[in-house]
Amino acid sequence: MPWAQLEAALRVELRSMGSDLAGAAAADARLVLDLPCDPGATTVHATLVHVASGRAATEDVALPTDDRIRVLALGLSELVRARWPALATEPPPPPPPSPTVDVEALRADLLAEVRERVDAAAAAARPEPPPPAPPPPDVFVDLALAVSGYPAAANAAAELRAGVSLPLGPLRLGLEAVGAGGWAADALGDVALGGAGGAIAVRLGHLERGFAFELGPRLEAGWVHAEGLPRGGASGGGLDAAHVALGLEARARIGLGGGVWLLAGAELGAALAGVDAMADDRRVTAQLGPRLALLAGLALSP
Repeated sequence: MPWAQLEAALRVELRSMGSDLAGAAAADARLVLDLPCDPGATTVHATLVHVASGRAATEDVALPTDDRIRVLALGLSELVRARWPALATEPPPPPPPSPTVDVEALRADLLAEVRERVDAAAAAARPEPPPPAPPPPDVFVDLALAVSGYPAAANAAAELRAGVSLPLGPLRLGLEAVGAGGWAADALGDVALGGAGGAIAVRLGHLERGFAFELGPRLEAGWVHAEGLPRGGASGGGLDAAHVALGLEARARIGLGGGVWLLAGAELGAALAGVDAMADDRRVTAQLGPRLALLAGLALSP
Protein backbone atom coordinates (compact mmCIF):
# COMPACT_ATOMS: atom_id res chain seq x y z
CA MET A 1 0.00 0.00 0.00
CA PRO A 2 1.58 3.34 -1.04
CA TRP A 3 1.06 5.18 2.27
CA ALA A 4 2.34 8.57 1.10
CA GLN A 5 -0.17 8.64 -1.74
CA LEU A 6 -2.94 7.57 0.62
CA GLU A 7 -2.02 10.33 3.12
CA ALA A 8 -2.00 12.95 0.38
CA ALA A 9 -5.37 11.78 -1.00
CA LEU A 10 -6.86 11.76 2.49
CA ARG A 11 -5.69 15.33 3.15
CA VAL A 12 -7.32 16.41 -0.13
CA GLU A 13 -10.62 14.84 0.90
CA LEU A 14 -10.44 16.36 4.38
CA ARG A 15 -9.80 19.83 2.92
CA SER A 16 -12.73 19.44 0.53
CA MET A 17 -15.04 18.81 3.48
CA GLY A 18 -13.55 21.69 5.52
CA SER A 19 -12.05 19.54 8.27
CA ASP A 20 -9.49 21.12 10.63
CA LEU A 21 -7.57 17.85 10.64
CA ALA A 22 -6.43 18.24 7.02
CA GLY A 23 -3.40 20.42 7.72
CA ALA A 24 -2.68 19.68 11.40
CA ALA A 25 0.59 17.86 11.80
CA ALA A 26 0.04 17.20 15.49
CA ALA A 27 -3.71 16.65 15.51
CA ASP A 28 -5.43 14.72 18.22
CA ALA A 29 -6.75 12.25 15.66
CA ARG A 30 -5.05 9.02 14.62
CA LEU A 31 -6.18 6.56 11.97
CA VAL A 32 -5.18 2.92 12.43
CA LEU A 33 -5.70 0.66 9.39
CA ASP A 34 -5.77 -3.11 9.61
CA LEU A 35 -5.03 -4.30 6.06
CA PRO A 36 -5.88 -7.94 5.25
CA CYS A 37 -3.18 -10.20 3.78
CA ASP A 38 -5.53 -11.35 1.05
CA PRO A 39 -4.88 -9.23 -2.06
CA GLY A 40 -8.48 -9.79 -3.11
CA ALA A 41 -9.97 -8.34 0.12
CA THR A 42 -12.69 -5.72 -0.37
CA THR A 43 -12.71 -4.00 3.06
CA VAL A 44 -10.21 -2.39 5.44
CA HIS A 45 -10.73 -2.37 9.21
CA ALA A 46 -10.21 1.33 10.16
CA THR A 47 -10.06 2.74 13.71
CA LEU A 48 -10.31 6.51 14.39
CA VAL A 49 -8.68 7.37 17.76
CA HIS A 50 -8.92 10.55 19.86
CA VAL A 51 -5.40 10.57 21.28
CA ALA A 52 -6.01 12.78 24.30
CA SER A 53 -8.93 10.75 25.69
CA GLY A 54 -8.32 7.36 24.12
CA ARG A 55 -11.88 7.25 22.72
CA ALA A 56 -12.09 5.39 19.43
CA ALA A 57 -14.56 4.44 16.67
CA THR A 58 -14.09 1.47 14.35
CA GLU A 59 -15.66 0.78 10.95
CA ASP A 60 -15.02 -1.36 7.89
CA VAL A 61 -14.18 0.85 4.88
CA ALA A 62 -14.68 -0.38 1.33
CA LEU A 63 -11.50 -1.30 -0.60
CA PRO A 64 -12.34 -1.75 -4.29
CA THR A 65 -10.09 -3.39 -6.85
CA ASP A 66 -9.83 -0.22 -9.02
CA ASP A 67 -8.56 3.22 -7.93
CA ARG A 68 -7.98 1.94 -4.41
CA ILE A 69 -6.09 5.01 -3.12
CA ARG A 70 -8.80 7.55 -3.98
CA VAL A 71 -11.73 5.37 -2.93
CA LEU A 72 -10.06 4.38 0.36
CA ALA A 73 -9.21 8.04 1.09
CA LEU A 74 -12.85 8.97 0.41
CA GLY A 75 -14.09 6.24 2.78
CA LEU A 76 -11.68 7.29 5.53
CA SER A 77 -12.76 10.94 5.17
CA GLU A 78 -16.40 9.86 5.60
CA LEU A 79 -15.40 8.00 8.78
CA VAL A 80 -13.74 11.19 10.09
CA ARG A 81 -16.74 13.35 9.12
CA ALA A 82 -19.28 11.01 10.77
CA ARG A 83 -17.45 9.95 13.94
CA TRP A 84 -14.86 12.62 14.83
CA PRO A 85 -17.27 15.25 16.31
CA ALA A 86 -18.53 12.73 18.85
CA LEU A 87 -15.01 11.58 19.72
CA ALA A 88 -13.71 15.13 20.14
CA THR A 89 -16.60 16.18 22.38
CA GLU A 90 -16.12 15.66 26.08
CA PRO A 91 -18.78 13.33 27.50
CA PRO A 92 -21.05 14.75 30.21
CA PRO A 93 -19.78 14.21 33.72
CA PRO A 94 -21.19 11.19 35.50
CA PRO A 95 -24.15 11.85 37.80
CA PRO A 96 -23.33 12.42 41.43
CA PRO A 97 -23.62 9.35 43.60
CA SER A 98 -26.98 8.86 45.26
CA PRO A 99 -27.10 9.76 48.93
CA THR A 100 -26.65 6.92 51.30
CA VAL A 101 -29.84 5.79 53.03
CA ASP A 102 -29.72 4.40 56.54
CA VAL A 103 -32.25 1.61 56.10
CA GLU A 104 -32.33 0.65 59.75
CA ALA A 105 -32.94 4.21 60.90
CA LEU A 106 -35.67 4.67 58.29
CA ARG A 107 -37.34 1.43 59.39
CA ALA A 108 -37.22 2.52 63.03
CA ASP A 109 -38.79 5.91 62.17
CA LEU A 110 -41.56 4.26 60.18
CA LEU A 111 -42.33 1.78 62.96
CA ALA A 112 -42.46 4.60 65.51
CA GLU A 113 -44.87 6.58 63.33
CA VAL A 114 -47.08 3.53 62.79
CA ARG A 115 -47.21 2.85 66.54
CA GLU A 116 -48.12 6.47 67.19
CA ARG A 117 -50.95 6.38 64.68
CA VAL A 118 -52.28 3.06 66.00
CA ASP A 119 -52.21 4.34 69.58
CA ALA A 120 -54.02 7.53 68.56
CA ALA A 121 -56.69 5.57 66.69
CA ALA A 122 -57.19 3.21 69.63
CA ALA A 123 -57.50 6.12 72.05
CA ALA A 124 -60.08 7.89 69.90
CA ALA A 125 -63.74 7.07 70.34
CA ARG A 126 -65.17 4.55 67.93
CA PRO A 127 -67.31 6.18 65.24
CA GLU A 128 -71.03 5.68 65.49
CA PRO A 129 -72.34 2.92 63.21
CA PRO A 130 -74.37 4.07 60.23
CA PRO A 131 -78.11 4.09 60.72
CA PRO A 132 -79.81 0.83 59.77
CA ALA A 133 -81.32 0.61 56.33
CA PRO A 134 -85.05 1.21 56.27
CA PRO A 135 -87.10 -1.97 56.10
CA PRO A 136 -88.91 -2.82 52.87
CA PRO A 137 -92.45 -1.46 52.65
CA ASP A 138 -95.35 -3.51 54.03
CA VAL A 139 -98.17 -2.03 51.94
CA PHE A 140 -98.40 -1.64 48.18
CA VAL A 141 -101.07 0.14 46.15
CA ASP A 142 -101.21 -1.39 42.66
CA LEU A 143 -102.62 0.06 39.45
CA ALA A 144 -102.25 -2.10 36.35
CA LEU A 145 -103.57 -2.82 32.88
CA ALA A 146 -104.22 -6.50 32.17
CA VAL A 147 -105.22 -8.68 29.24
CA SER A 148 -107.14 -11.88 30.01
CA GLY A 149 -107.36 -14.49 27.30
CA TYR A 150 -109.82 -17.40 27.05
CA PRO A 151 -108.31 -19.78 24.45
CA ALA A 152 -111.28 -22.17 24.38
CA ALA A 153 -113.64 -19.34 23.45
CA ALA A 154 -111.17 -17.34 21.32
CA ASN A 155 -111.85 -14.27 23.44
CA ALA A 156 -109.66 -11.68 25.12
CA ALA A 157 -110.66 -8.87 27.46
CA ALA A 158 -108.81 -5.74 28.54
CA GLU A 159 -108.93 -5.02 32.26
CA LEU A 160 -108.08 -2.20 34.63
CA ARG A 161 -107.04 -3.53 38.03
CA ALA A 162 -106.60 -1.37 41.15
CA GLY A 163 -105.87 -2.85 44.54
CA VAL A 164 -103.68 -3.17 47.61
CA SER A 165 -101.29 -5.78 48.97
CA LEU A 166 -101.23 -6.04 52.77
CA PRO A 167 -99.22 -8.12 55.25
CA LEU A 168 -101.12 -11.08 56.70
CA GLY A 169 -98.74 -12.74 59.14
CA PRO A 170 -96.19 -14.63 57.03
CA LEU A 171 -98.45 -14.20 53.97
CA ARG A 172 -99.71 -11.33 51.83
CA LEU A 173 -103.37 -10.43 51.32
CA GLY A 174 -104.34 -8.90 47.98
CA LEU A 175 -107.63 -7.03 47.49
CA GLU A 176 -108.51 -5.70 44.06
CA ALA A 177 -111.25 -3.99 42.03
CA VAL A 178 -111.52 -4.99 38.38
CA GLY A 179 -113.15 -3.32 35.38
CA ALA A 180 -113.16 -5.18 32.05
CA GLY A 181 -114.20 -4.63 28.46
CA GLY A 182 -114.02 -6.53 25.19
CA TRP A 183 -115.29 -6.83 21.64
CA ALA A 184 -116.19 -9.72 19.38
CA ALA A 185 -117.17 -9.66 15.70
CA ASP A 186 -119.59 -11.96 13.90
CA ALA A 187 -121.25 -12.11 10.47
CA LEU A 188 -124.60 -11.18 12.04
CA GLY A 189 -123.20 -8.31 14.12
CA ASP A 190 -120.74 -7.40 16.86
CA VAL A 191 -120.85 -8.11 20.58
CA ALA A 192 -119.65 -5.56 23.13
CA LEU A 193 -118.58 -6.92 26.51
CA GLY A 194 -118.22 -5.03 29.78
CA GLY A 195 -118.11 -5.91 33.41
CA ALA A 196 -116.87 -5.18 36.89
CA GLY A 197 -115.92 -7.19 39.92
CA GLY A 198 -113.45 -7.75 42.70
CA ALA A 199 -110.71 -10.19 43.56
CA ILE A 200 -109.03 -11.56 46.66
CA ALA A 201 -105.64 -13.31 46.76
CA VAL A 202 -103.53 -14.91 49.47
CA ARG A 203 -99.90 -15.07 48.44
CA LEU A 204 -96.49 -16.00 49.71
CA GLY A 205 -94.29 -12.91 49.68
CA HIS A 206 -90.59 -12.12 49.49
CA LEU A 207 -89.71 -8.49 50.23
CA GLU A 208 -86.36 -6.75 50.20
CA ARG A 209 -85.08 -3.29 49.37
CA GLY A 210 -85.87 -2.58 45.74
CA PHE A 211 -87.62 -5.89 44.98
CA ALA A 212 -90.84 -7.66 46.00
CA PHE A 213 -92.30 -10.93 44.75
CA GLU A 214 -95.66 -12.57 45.55
CA LEU A 215 -97.14 -15.91 44.50
CA GLY A 216 -100.47 -17.46 45.43
CA PRO A 217 -104.09 -18.31 44.52
CA ARG A 218 -106.47 -15.58 43.35
CA LEU A 219 -110.29 -15.67 43.29
CA GLU A 220 -112.19 -13.20 41.12
CA ALA A 221 -115.95 -12.67 41.08
CA GLY A 222 -118.16 -10.11 39.36
CA TRP A 223 -120.74 -9.37 36.76
CA VAL A 224 -120.44 -9.32 32.94
CA HIS A 225 -122.82 -7.83 30.37
CA ALA A 226 -122.79 -8.70 26.67
CA GLU A 227 -124.68 -6.44 24.26
CA GLY A 228 -125.45 -7.57 20.71
CA LEU A 229 -125.06 -5.04 17.93
CA PRO A 230 -126.82 -6.68 14.96
CA ARG A 231 -126.53 -5.65 11.35
CA GLY A 232 -128.06 -6.67 8.05
CA GLY A 233 -131.59 -7.02 9.46
CA ALA A 234 -130.57 -9.40 12.29
CA SER A 235 -132.05 -8.99 15.76
CA GLY A 236 -130.03 -8.83 18.96
CA GLY A 237 -130.28 -8.26 22.65
CA GLY A 238 -128.32 -8.13 25.87
CA LEU A 239 -127.08 -10.84 28.23
CA ASP A 240 -125.98 -10.61 31.86
CA ALA A 241 -123.99 -13.28 33.64
CA ALA A 242 -122.02 -13.80 36.80
CA HIS A 243 -118.27 -14.14 36.40
CA VAL A 244 -116.15 -16.40 38.65
CA ALA A 245 -112.48 -17.21 37.96
CA LEU A 246 -109.83 -19.01 39.99
CA GLY A 247 -106.10 -19.04 39.24
CA LEU A 248 -102.52 -18.96 40.43
CA GLU A 249 -101.03 -15.49 40.23
CA ALA A 250 -97.43 -14.19 40.45
CA ARG A 251 -96.51 -10.53 40.87
CA ALA A 252 -93.11 -8.83 40.89
CA ARG A 253 -92.29 -5.23 41.81
CA ILE A 254 -89.01 -3.45 41.11
CA GLY A 255 -88.28 -0.21 42.94
CA LEU A 256 -87.80 2.91 40.83
CA GLY A 257 -87.19 5.25 43.77
CA GLY A 258 -89.37 7.67 45.69
CA GLY A 259 -91.87 4.97 46.66
CA VAL A 260 -92.68 4.13 43.02
CA TRP A 261 -92.35 0.54 41.79
CA LEU A 262 -92.61 -1.11 38.39
CA LEU A 263 -95.27 -3.85 38.51
CA ALA A 264 -95.55 -6.94 36.31
CA GLY A 265 -97.48 -10.18 36.77
CA ALA A 266 -99.11 -13.23 35.25
CA GLU A 267 -102.04 -15.47 36.15
CA LEU A 268 -102.93 -18.98 35.00
CA GLY A 269 -106.30 -20.47 35.84
CA ALA A 270 -109.86 -20.94 34.59
CA ALA A 271 -113.18 -19.10 34.46
CA LEU A 272 -115.73 -21.28 36.29
CA ALA A 273 -118.71 -19.09 35.31
CA GLY A 274 -119.09 -16.29 32.81
CA VAL A 275 -120.90 -14.90 29.81
CA ASP A 276 -121.58 -17.13 26.79
CA ALA A 277 -122.94 -15.08 23.86
CA MET A 278 -124.69 -16.97 21.02
CA ALA A 279 -125.87 -15.96 17.55
CA ASP A 280 -127.99 -18.26 15.36
CA ASP A 281 -127.23 -21.14 17.78
CA ARG A 282 -123.49 -20.47 17.40
CA ARG A 283 -121.11 -19.22 20.06
CA VAL A 284 -119.90 -15.73 19.16
CA THR A 285 -117.81 -15.14 22.24
CA ALA A 286 -117.49 -16.34 25.81
CA GLN A 287 -115.45 -15.88 28.96
CA LEU A 288 -115.30 -19.51 30.08
CA GLY A 289 -112.71 -22.23 30.41
CA PRO A 290 -108.93 -21.90 30.68
CA ARG A 291 -107.71 -18.39 31.33
CA LEU A 292 -104.30 -16.68 30.98
CA ALA A 293 -103.76 -13.10 32.14
CA LEU A 294 -100.77 -10.77 31.87
CA LEU A 295 -100.57 -7.42 33.64
CA ALA A 296 -98.20 -4.45 33.86
CA GLY A 297 -98.40 -1.18 35.72
CA LEU A 298 -97.11 0.80 38.67
CA ALA A 299 -97.22 0.31 42.42
CA LEU A 300 -96.89 2.85 45.22
CA SER A 301 -95.53 2.19 48.69
CA PRO A 302 -96.97 4.88 50.99
